[in-house]
Amino acid sequence: MEKRVIIGIGNYTMTDDAVGLQVIDSILDNHLDVDFEAVTLGTGGFRLLSFFNPSIERILIIDAVHMDAPPGTFQVLNPDEIISRKKLDGFSTHEADVLHIITIARKAKQHVPPLRIIAVQPYSLEEGYTLSPILNKKLLDIRQKSIEVIHQEW
Repeated sequence: MEKRVIIGIGNYTMTDDAVGLQVIDSILDNHLDVDFEAVTLGTGGFRLLSFFNPSIERILIIDAVHMDAPPGTFQVLNPDEIISRKKLDGFSTHEADVLHIITIARKAKQHVPPLRIIAVQPYSLEEGYTLSPILNKKLLDIRQKSIEVIHQEW
C-alpha cells in the first residue's frame, strides 16, 4: 500500500526556521496523522532521498521560504514553480536545499513521488527556540492546510 507523507524541515534553534518542524510536532501531539505519516527531518535535508521510492504516493514538505511576502504568509507550491536563491558553499549533509535535492534525485533517475511544498514566509531566522508571535498565530492554520493538501488529489 502506498503512503502519503508530510515532512517538516528546519532548525529548532533558529526561530521561524522551525515552522515545518513545529507543524509536524503539532500533528503528532494531537494524533492527527491517521492516514499519513508525519516526519521531522530537521536540517538533515538529504534524508529526504529515503522517501523517494515507489511505496510513497505523495510528499508534502513544510518549510520556511523567503518569498518577499508579509511574514506568516504561506502558500502551496509545486517545486517546479520555485526558483531557489539559496547560495550553498558546497555539498554538505548539513546544508541542503530541498530543490537541489529534488534536482539531484531526478538527474540520478531516482523515483521522485509527486511533491508539494507549503512555503511559509518567516519573520525571523535569528537564534531562538520559539516561533515569532506572527508565525505562532499561523501555526494551526498551516497545520490545517497541510492536512487538507495531503488528502487532495494532485
